[in-house]
Amino acid sequence: RRLVTQLVGEALAECEAKGSSDICQTVLLPVPASVIAHLLGVPMEDRWLFTKWGDELCEIQLEGDNFRKPVGDLHPEFAAYLDRHIEMRKADGGQGEDSISRMMRVAVQEDQPMSDRMIRTQLMNLLVAGNETTRNLLGSLFYRVASDQEFQAELRADRSLIPNFIEETLRLESPVRFVVRRCPQGAHLGDAELGPDSTVLVSLEAANHDPEVWAKPDEFDLRRADAKDHLAFGAGRHICPGAFLARMEAELVLDTYLDLIESTKLVEGVDYVPNPVYWARGPVTLPVVLQAATTSESNGISSARATIEEEMQ
Repeated sequence: RRLVTQLVGEALAECEAKGSSDICQTVLLPVPASVIAHLLGVPMEDRWLFTKWGDELCEIQLEGDNFRKPVGDLHPEFAAYLDRHIEMRKADGGQGEDSISRMMRVAVQEDQPMSDRMIRTQLMNLLVAGNETTRNLLGSLFYRVASDQEFQAELRADRSLIPNFIEETLRLESPVRFVVRRCPQGAHLGDAELGPDSTVLVSLEAANHDPEVWAKPDEFDLRRADAKDHLAFGAGRHICPGAFLARMEAELVLDTYLDLIESTKLVEGVDYVPNPVYWARGPVTLPVVLQAATTSESNGISSARATIEEEMQ
């Protein structure tokens, strides 16, 4: 909440200076990267590296047959950074509470330990998945907020609607559009015949719009009773391990933002620009005009900004 308060303050300052602010860049993008940096126990100022490297890795995966290669081999600079932190945790015995230290303790304690390479691969996946997907979710949430003033007012007046808003957005605009699976033994799927060792693209978007499952599947229903039954995070043994974290981030960002901002309006004439990554869904830019809620809350922005800067130092 303190971080979002600081970022909203910066967005308001940019609005005052330039007339608008791209909140995808000023408010939404820094949040997932900062959370991941905190989880890994790495310097907060390195969060911009994670965003940069994550975007680069997604682009590199699109080249040739790179999608089949281990992520650690695709971005040497990213891999080297994580290797340094793994070595640092080894030096202090992996006693910390960050994710790297915890993985190292598992590597020592379990019968089938994780190698340094396995830890690095998991960390890279965590950084890309936890950053890119949550950023897409936040972008889709705030695009709807900024596009519909009546909806924005309703949400501000009744915060209990926020969880269902998140779930319905996950259903209609899944941050991950599909997942890739291998079919080792062959199978029948509807009218299709899948041969042994086939590669299958499983559309989460299609599942979340299935008319046999959802009433009026293409409509956004803020009060849909079964909204949380979607497959945006997958299901079963492959369900996203960061699902709880993504929901928590989205809820806190929205709630804090609505406390601080009275009005959010899209800059007139700006079109929706989709994420260019083929498996992702969400806007990459969101230029808006902001109006702060009250003077007292604006003072809270300044106070929180000072607190954040002090803690980071």
